[in-house]
Amino acid sequence: MKKIIILSSILTLVFITAYLLMFKHELVITTAKKLVPEKVKILLKSPGKVEDQEQRLRRFKADLVLLNAKYEYLSGYKKEKKITSKLGKDYKLIVQPIPFPGYDAFEGKPVGYIEKTDKNLILASGTGEFYYTEISKLNTDFKVNKIETNLKKIIKDPQFFHYGKPSVRDIFIDDGNLYVGHIKTSFKDGEACYNTAILEARLDLSYLEFNEFFTFEECGNLTTNNKIHKQRFRLDIVGGRVTQLDDNHLLLTTGAMGDRPKAQDKNSLFGKILSINKKTKDFRVVSMGHRNAQGLYFDNEKKILFSTEHGPKGGDEVNLNLNPFEDPIENYGWPISSYGDHYDGRARKEAPLNKSHSEFGFIEPIKYFTPSVGISQILKVKDTYDKTVSNDYFVAALGYPDQLEEGDRHLHKFKWSDNYKEIIEHDQLLIGERIRDLIYLPTLNVYGLLLDQPAFALLYKN
Repeated sequence: MKKIIILSSILTLVFITAYLLMFKHELVITTAKKLVPEKVKILLKSPGKVEDQEQRLRRFKADLVLLNAKYEYLSGYKKEKKITSKLGKDYKLIVQPIPFPGYDAFEGKPVGYIEKTDKNLILASGTGEFYYTEISKLNTDFKVNKIETNLKKIIKDPQFFHYGKPSVRDIFIDDGNLYVGHIKTSFKDGEACYNTAILEARLDLSYLEFNEFFTFEECGNLTTNNKIHKQRFRLDIVGGRVTQLDDNHLLLTTGAMGDRPKAQDKNSLFGKILSINKKTKDFRVVSMGHRNAQGLYFDNEKKILFSTEHGPKGGDEVNLNLNPFEDPIENYGWPISSYGDHYDGRARKEAPLNKSHSEFGFIEPIKYFTPSVGISQILKVKDTYDKTVSNDYFVAALGYPDQLEEGDRHLHKFKWSDNYKEIIEHDQLLIGERIRDLIYLPTLNVYGLLLDQPAFALLYKN
């Protein structure tokens, strides 16, 4: 009997619901409308509004992160810790917050980059703000002073100055001029299009008047990258490192931006290292077959060019160019050869990622990391800093906190043989934060590290 009652009740509810839906739908809809908040109604009427709200929330989060960084900086909080390297060498690290945007909240925008003059440390945030501080006071009275600029007059992409990938990618000082590697936004057929370029300003601590130093016509975006190989456009694979080759030439790295075949295309400037004449702006390709060169250092004593670059899933590389001044153009293999793999595991005809470079006519990396460590800047270790060094170089790593055992968030120290064909010693210093940039400060005999925390750190050798 109970089963019959329950079944009858269910059938009754079904008939009533059907009746309301068929004949009383206006009443149901009106009642539902009254229950929905007004703001939700607006969002439902316009799907685009949902995206607008999401962007506002992301911007709000980014603003909070930046405010927190400024608070940490103003509080004067300073952290000191001792580091014993993997090979038992002792160091001291002093970490000081800086008022820069955080990496995660700003959609992977680099926190910033550092350079130096004889007396001052120059800092540039990823959002295009410039500061200086006296090197002599770095460990006693750390204070950054803002430098005004004209950047907002010449860079029109609002994402450059806030949340979004367009950003400063490096800074370099030479002969009183400040050069800024950056992601340049232009517009092609009404769509934003991107490449890597350099700005230049006379170094003036009160005001930086930037002008365009070097750019090129070729650019990439979602449309052009999907056209042939259906590749994902990557605005984080852009290179942007700047350094000096000799008195007359600068070097610039460019990334493939996800358009893999361009790294092997001699008619494309994507995936290359370029030498640029400072006076004429004429350029030549020094090397090709690069995915995303994030570190660049020219050893003027050895006349060797070092570069580091991110692989895909694995395959981060340290590369040497023993003859960067003359032809032929050196080729480092991407995307034909790589010790990494595609993230989705699929084979691609245009990017086979062969597990040898030399067998396919390319230059082998002097060191590669699989799994990846999130490789960044490379810099020579001075014998004034460490008397035991001989062909020793620091290589910085970004990476993730749950992959420390793989070498992420470490400062790697390599000692290479005299002919640079083998590694004699590999030491590791656990910094515990993403290391974005490196600099040597001779007056303090210390290495400076810019961390994505965001913070600036001094590394002393005990």
